[in-house]
Amino acid sequence: MSKASALSKKISKISTALQKRYGDYAHEEFDDFIEAMMHQILALGASNDLAKNALQSIREEFVDWNDMRMANVREVQDILGDDYPRCREKAEDVINLLADLYTAFRKMKVTEIAPTEEGMQTLRALDQTTLVRRDMVEHALNVVYSIPTFACDEGQYILLQFLGGMPDDTSFEDAMFEVSQALVEDQVSVEELRQLSHGLRCHADFLAQFEIFDPKPIGYGWDKSDPLGMKVPEFKSEIKEIEKIDPIKPAPKPKIVVENGEEEAEDLGLEDLVEGVTPTVKVVGVDAEGNEVSLPGDTITPLNDPEED
Repeated sequence: MSKASALSKKISKISTALQKRYGDYAHEEFDDFIEAMMHQILALGASNDLAKNALQSIREEFVDWNDMRMANVREVQDILGDDYPRCREKAEDVINLLADLYTAFRKMKVTEIAPTEEGMQTLRALDQTTLVRRDMVEHALNVVYSIPTFACDEGQYILLQFLGGMPDDTSFEDAMFEVSQALVEDQVSVEELRQLSHGLRCHADFLAQFEIFDPKPIGYGWDKSDPLGMKVPEFKSEIKEIEKIDPIKPAPKPKIVVENGEEEAEDLGLEDLVEGVTPTVKVVGVDAEGNEVSLPGDTITPLNDPEED
């Protein structure tokens, strides 16, 4: 069996297994690069129809992408609606996407430059300094320009290796080249590769929602058996529970202590002074249990003699 044929067999096996949990890839055609990128953001964790409707609402609201770039997150949230899955996260992601693309190209009309050698080099480097993901860039290049490429990022590639789709000693860039070549040589179909990308993205996103960044079997956190027959560890979210904190109690007020006097300071009257004795007072701290504690700079202050007032 040739190397390309072996690769095709592995891709088909893993793609089918992921499909059992995450369903079919829903293909959409785009002729605008940014629109293809934005649709992926909106579709992750939501239905394809919901993402399409949201994208249509965005297009109707703004004149162009540059107009939308000037919007704030709250405006985009309002367009999506509070019921949209992970609404604020999606709004932040699309605003950040536009900002990052503008920073990279200094303009929002990137559809013409994206498929050029310079454009692809710039886009593929964005995941090093921005939140723009490599798999989304590759998918948009494939959908908009039919460039034979594998929509995958390094995190998803580690997952693919874990599932048995690639040898452990094959680097990410080498794997991207091998898969692209298999696509060119018709050893792997575009549809099958898109289905694999969809499944890897969904599984990686599922794990990320629970702050799990090590690869896990497809059956992890699922109520069905693992479709690849892998041993599935017990599901455990890595999100730390927030420790319960007791309500902050107001600090006890300092207490006034009278020395050489028999009455409490707040009740002290001049007529209560003992003849010939000059009372002094000092302020002391009080801890939560009511015990006196020293305060920095404690001083003893004589009470004024009534004749001096």
